[in-house]
Amino acid sequence: MSGTRSTIAGKDGNALEFTNAGANCGDLSDIHGLSALTLAVWIKRTSASQIVEFGKEDGDGNYAAIENWSDGKVYVGPSIDGSFEGHMVLNDTNWH
Repeated sequence: MSGTRSTIAGKDGNALEFTNAGANCGDLSDIHGLSALTLAVWIKRTSASQIVEFGKEDGDGNYAAIENWSDGKVYVGPSIDGSFEGHMVLNDTNWH
């Protein structure tokens, strides 16, 4: 893990809060060719315009991610060249 992180009250117990930080989960090339992949994350933004990203990119615009953008949408799924498979509206600061 890198950057600033702290322990805060979470949805159920404690959670890690990341500020300009992240966790290195290895190379995306390690997961190419998988027949299944599951991403799961609890998200609680401090403001409705805050961007939250959870996933892994290979450097060429290909990635698997859950991203909550400032446009009020959560983009979900694998992405090839930056195009997501789906999205849903989520524009609040509650736990999801």
